[in-house]
Amino acid sequence: MHRMVYPFLGTFRDGLGVSLPVLSLAMTAKSVIGALGPFLATIADNHGRKTGMLVGLGTFTLGASLVILWHSFPAFVAAIMLTILGKYIVDPSTHAYLGDQIAYQKRGRMMAISEFSWSLSFILGIPNVGLIIAHYGWNGPFPAFAILGIALFLLLAFSVPQDRIIQNNKQPIFSNLRAILSYTPALYGLLMSGLFSMANEVVNLVFGIWLEDSFGLKIAALGAASAVIGFSELSGETLVASLVDRIGKLRSVALGLILNSAIALAIPLIAKDISGALLGLFFFLPDVRIYHRQQHAVDERNIPHRSSHHDL
Repeated sequence: MHRMVYPFLGTFRDGLGVSLPVLSLAMTAKSVIGALGPFLATIADNHGRKTGMLVGLGTFTLGASLVILWHSFPAFVAAIMLTILGKYIVDPSTHAYLGDQIAYQKRGRMMAISEFSWSLSFILGIPNVGLIIAHYGWNGPFPAFAILGIALFLLLAFSVPQDRIIQNNKQPIFSNLRAILSYTPALYGLLMSGLFSMANEVVNLVFGIWLEDSFGLKIAALGAASAVIGFSELSGETLVASLVDRIGKLRSVALGLILNSAIALAIPLIAKDISGALLGLFFFLPDVRIYHRQQHAVDERNIPHRSSHHDL
């Protein structure tokens, strides 16, 4: 759901009857809503990791269901905002759960394995979304996502044991934020991550329109191109799973940023045809994954424990 909008941006533009700048503003609103993520992610700290995952999945399912009831642009905007908000609740809850269960020395590999969902969403999900859109129109995927959301909610509710909350670990959100904002390395890390994510979001936003307008790719072809990108991400996640714990998290940060910047500079030179464009995207996106996956496996021992190791 989160990723399908990018390759089919032109399809949603035409189906909703809005201009690309207006649709881009909707995508910007989707990203801005992520600012609420840190506040809602405290659900996992105060009420349990499982509860956080369930709340996130419920929010996602609610968002996907809106377009089933109303086939309109406002419903579409509300849907993508709620589904991304659900993702921002599910992700930290899931990573916190894994962090509780897995030793730091093995955490990089396990986080990378959990993130295979990113590449599989492109390899398996986006081509199928393309087929659904081709047969049922732009709003066709939303019922499928709502049904999957309900199924996953039930599966999670009955298969994952409820984790025990340590009362001493409960901290007000603003207390946690003050601890972060008073720690200089954390501020530098947030600034770097924010700028990096903003820059790469530009590529995510335009690559579908770029492939469609520059090389004439249609819905099915865009789905196939997305599968190619998915395989590239799978390679990046496999690389992280194999190397990040061996070479260290900080070296992985540097490697991801350097490779990402180098490929971004090379794309205008090699993207003269569809093969060059896909080749550039193939090498560009795994570098993004290298950075983000190791970021989730941050070494908590380098952060001052103001109250507990969960707070930051």
